Amino acid sequence: MIDLSEGVQVRRALAGAVAITRALASSGGTMMGTIYTGDAGVTITLTARDPAGAIISLVGATVKQIYLQRPGGVADSAIARAAQFTDGTGANGQLRYTLDANDIDAAGLWSAQARVTLAPGARFRSLAATFIALDPL
Repeated sequence: MIDLSEGVQVRRALAGAVAITRALASSGGTMMGTIYTGDAGVTITLTARDPAGAIISLVGATVKQIYLQRPGGVADSAIARAAQFTDGTGANGQLRYTLDANDIDAAGLWSAQARVTLAPGARFRSLAATFIALDPL
């Protein structure tokens, strides 16, 4: 099993070329941070770790996705998004996806889960990390 609950980060691009990266404390698959409905340019980064906490290489993965589960947890309501390696190869075990304005369309408790195919038939799913989405003022 790949545990992607540790090392969750959110990167928010601000006005102009300024970007702020905020590492969020996570425990038990909970991403402690707030995202707003309609946010675009927020990058979710997940790090693959084994049960001992060592980083798992994702080199050779043929399918890399981050699933976003809407509030309410209806199984077929998860949306799959193609993820990218943060280092170009997967050696550092990190996947990222940058939200577009239509991804987070409801306020509430969301979940993010990585799904990776490393070889034909070898599929892995992470533990789900959660985050809160609020309606903007």
